[in-house]
Amino acid sequence: MLAETKLNLGAGDTQIPGFRAMDAKRGDSIFPLEVRGLSEIRASHCLEHFPASQIQSIIANWVDALEPGGTLKIAVPDFGLIAQQYAAGNDQMAYQSFIMGAQADELDFHKTIFDEDTLYTLLRDAGLVCIRRWKSEIDDCAALPISLNLAGTKPKLPYPKIAGVISVPRLGFNDFWACAYAHLAGAGVTLRKSGGAYWERDLAVAIEQALDEENPEFILTCDYDTIFDANHVHDLIDLARRYPEAHAIAPLQAARHHDRPIFTAVGTDGKVIQRVHRDELVNGEIVKVRTAHFGLTLFRADKLKALPKPWMTRKFDENGGYHGENAMDPDVQFWESWANAGNSIYVALRVPVGHADLTVRWPDINLEAIHQKPADFFKQGPPRRLWK
Repeated sequence: MLAETKLNLGAGDTQIPGFRAMDAKRGDSIFPLEVRGLSEIRASHCLEHFPASQIQSIIANWVDALEPGGTLKIAVPDFGLIAQQYAAGNDQMAYQSFIMGAQADELDFHKTIFDEDTLYTLLRDAGLVCIRRWKSEIDDCAALPISLNLAGTKPKLPYPKIAGVISVPRLGFNDFWACAYAHLAGAGVTLRKSGGAYWERDLAVAIEQALDEENPEFILTCDYDTIFDANHVHDLIDLARRYPEAHAIAPLQAARHHDRPIFTAVGTDGKVIQRVHRDELVNGEIVKVRTAHFGLTLFRADKLKALPKPWMTRKFDENGGYHGENAMDPDVQFWESWANAGNSIYVALRVPVGHADLTVRWPDINLEAIHQKPADFFKQGPPRRLWK
């Protein structure tokens, strides 16, 4: 058994404090690994040296070597990016070596190509959760602009006790229930529903009942129009374990009434941030926000128990109306109270869930479908030039 709990595979002559360097050029075998209980495996530009037929077995072996909660970091040449640069005529000899290897010796040949979708699927199929990008902490091949770096976490078992709650209308989307039946039980999540004329009251009642009767570690609030799978649930659980400072974690979800995601974040000046650079999103895991949503959002139960009541109330404007400057919907008021109680809310950037929406399909003169949202139909009527 190795004394180290972290391995740097394909390290060459590079040394990283806390890691044991292993490389085939020094006679080390990086597959199969015989050790177990590792907290991290870092494999920088070595996986592509194996035949494609072995890749799935190699990743499975590396995952087996990790302890629950351990991290596998893989860096490989990004074939999609390299192909773009090659086709553009940019230093074609250099980009060819990124694909085929420099071929300086018998070990310096590449045998498999990867793009982000392929590597993501391989990591997901190996049972990893919270798959995300990572940046190299040293000046090695993983720091090259053409490097594709993805990391995943081996989930901890058993899962914490989670009580799911949902406020439902009298009629709603059946697609949510298909997701719930298929994917919540696998994580040990019970689900209780509460229905009535006021969604905020029903959700609060369901949460109170779950806290009193089940004494869970987490509450998972669900929305009847959220679409998700088991991976989304497992990812949220893993994030909650690795980020204890996150008192609530909401997945990334697009709004139905506009094209932006459902959260607000504020800058150091206290103003709402209107635009965020894409790199800040794709390279991160969670981002702290001011407001979020209740569609598959994971709350720490002890924070809910301590939250002053009432949890969800509507605030009216100075004229008793709904739309003035000081008016506030119950969900926004909840997040304000949540923050005032010293609680944090984060959005899981790499856990995007779906938002179900009705669509009207109209046949045009070519007998092809034209899609329209019902709200647009009631404002504008049917699409123009259907049969013109």
